[in-house]
Amino acid sequence: MTTFDSDLSSENVDLDTQHTQFTVLCVDDEVSVLKSLKRLLRSPNYRILTADGGHEGLKIIEQETIDIVISDMRMPNMDGAEFLSEVAECSPETVRLLLTGYSDMNSTIAAVNKGKISRYLQKPWNNDELLLTIEQCTEKLKLENENRRLVEEIETKNQSLASLNNSLENKVKQRTQQINAALSKLKSTNILVKNNLNATIRSFYNLISLNPHLGGEVTIKISELCALIADQTMQTPKEIKDVKLAGLLCELGLLGLDESIWNTPFEELSLPLKEQYMRSSQQAFMALSPATPLKNVSTIILHQHEAYSGDGLPDRLNADQIPLGSRILAVARDYVYATSGRLHTVRLSSQGAIEYLTKRANQWYDPEIINLLPTVVKQTDHKTLAKNERVIPFNDITPGMSLSRDVLNHNNMLLLPEGHIFNHDSLARLSNFLIADDNPIEIFVLT
Repeated sequence: MTTFDSDLSSENVDLDTQHTQFTVLCVDDEVSVLKSLKRLLRSPNYRILTADGGHEGLKIIEQETIDIVISDMRMPNMDGAEFLSEVAECSPETVRLLLTGYSDMNSTIAAVNKGKISRYLQKPWNNDELLLTIEQCTEKLKLENENRRLVEEIETKNQSLASLNNSLENKVKQRTQQINAALSKLKSTNILVKNNLNATIRSFYNLISLNPHLGGEVTIKISELCALIADQTMQTPKEIKDVKLAGLLCELGLLGLDESIWNTPFEELSLPLKEQYMRSSQQAFMALSPATPLKNVSTIILHQHEAYSGDGLPDRLNADQIPLGSRILAVARDYVYATSGRLHTVRLSSQGAIEYLTKRANQWYDPEIINLLPTVVKQTDHKTLAKNERVIPFNDITPGMSLSRDVLNHNNMLLLPEGHIFNHDSLARLSNFLIADDNPIEIFVLT
């Protein structure tokens, strides 16, 4: 177990001034992942050890005092769940973290129970989220170690006090009050960590991302774009942060809708379903209401579908009544939706998405925010198509056209790969296949 300086006085407990190095063991069968973790955690605060599998990790734990273990779920011979279960038996005080993918959720749930896992993070991980998780784990370890030190100190002092005469009674009271004050401070700090607002936000985001069709990379892009636009239009860091968080959680209300709604591009929905989709922001508002520090965030999400013309939902607000954050979110959301295929069946290029939103300025979107969009999107590293995508009948395909998606048959067998440029030979081969197969095939090309 990590130790603290023995001369630290309990009369002056200050966890922030303690210079403690924690030993972190990273276990993964992929060398590149271990290198990434080691590079990310490079800090005087951490001593990093690595192992390429569970068996090697257990050998290291037999020889070293490990504070935190970060293990991948999928590893040969011994998976992450089995490995962390072994760690729980041989080193119960070690904090255990699991890296897992979307497809491993059932295994992850079992691993949480079997391996007594403290937290799990989804791969690919978010660097900021992983660093914050490690920081919270080390803060918890500091609190536990300091609490243990104080308890031991109390026991020692009580033994000394037992041997003193009655004339030292006042000194005993004073000393006890000092120790209780230190314990109370530690308890308050621990509660603060547990109730940390960032933990609440991550919980909501993880809830959304459990659905493979929501959250994830799309809302991260929306959040980044919201922050860039807000940086140009808002005054305070708090306002910018609220809009950024609203982008991250903007799809929370969709969890309450039928799968057929959020699994269909918005512009392909019927009018009643579009209205149901837009009113889902009310569900998100109610879900976030208990988290009072997120009041502004929930309000931004509530009004994200208000139209600049006053025809939107849920309250049909006039342009000057719509929160600025909601107007920013509407533009950022639909730009990302348009380029990722969430707005239409086909994806638009960056320029195509800007042109689409610009045509709807003054009706659905704030024109001043639309004017900022061409400059702001250049500051992102979002990958978009070079040209607009469209579905095209086979008879309209000509040599030189480029596929924007794989061409698959009804059995999901690859016929032609994304990026293929049609020539006379490939057109003839595809034509022969279509003649022999009665099942329709969607062909997406760049135009």
